[in-house]
Amino acid sequence: MVILVFPWPIFIHSKIVLTNVEIIDLVNLKLISEYHHIPPEDVIKMRAGGKHFVVIHDEIKKGKGKEKEPKEIGKEYKEKGEGKGRGKGKNK
Repeated sequence: MVILVFPWPIFIHSKIVLTNVEIIDLVNLKLISEYHHIPPEDVIKMRAGGKHFVVIHDEIKKGKGKEKEPKEIGKEYKEKGEGKGRGKGKNK
């Protein structure tokens, strides 16, 4: 028989009640802050300004300048002159 001892009390039924909208907001907050590697407090400040999560995501994405359009990536590859455009093939 295994007895688990926790340093804090465990409650089976929580007294915190969240609505569906609150849960969705918390999930969106976590997703945006982890995806863009920014503190949740910054996302909360932007959200408090009345912005939707989609708008917040777009602003952060544009502000980073990290992500490029697919066309730009292809141009850089061609400009470097790497590859002969034949694919991998067999020992070409």
